[in-house]
Amino acid sequence: MHCQSTKHQYMPRQERTKSGTGIYHVMLRGINRQDIFEDDEDYLQMTAGLVSSPGDYSWSSWHEYAGTSAGRPCICKTSAVISRIDTADLLALIDEPLNDCMNIIDIETTEAVYHTDSELKEFLSNTHGVSNPLMVQSLEKNRRKYILKSTKDYGAGIRQLSRLTGVSYGVIQKL
Repeated sequence: MHCQSTKHQYMPRQERTKSGTGIYHVMLRGINRQDIFEDDEDYLQMTAGLVSSPGDYSWSSWHEYAGTSAGRPCICKTSAVISRIDTADLLALIDEPLNDCMNIIDIETTEAVYHTDSELKEFLSNTHGVSNPLMVQSLEKNRRKYILKSTKDYGAGIRQLSRLTGVSYGVIQKL
């Protein structure tokens, strides 16, 4: 008896594309964009170790840009950024706070009406008697479908609804 090889070969995930500038933005997000923090206490516990300035964090790559990385390991290449902006201008930018008008755009959201998570939770509670949005995923299929469609029609974005209810993006998208 001999072993037959399987038809399917498993390939590892492809390497992420490297940034042309060497600058990366790190985001903290739950699976399917579900809430990570249930309340302010959870959020404060997580943010307790955060610093107010990149230079205050010992593992920040900022030290390499500022030229103060002596004795620290080099963790990035700064040449791509430094070749595009003068070091003095970069140093000035780091202390400049972001404008209040800076927004994050969810490209896949095309609805004209936007609701906060709190407004959607209130809608689910008042309209459908759902006190905890995560309960939606365990409801009977037709009731779940009705509630999701109703909430989507109310103005919830697909990603937002997926994150709040735990129902997958693909399921909500098909409604």
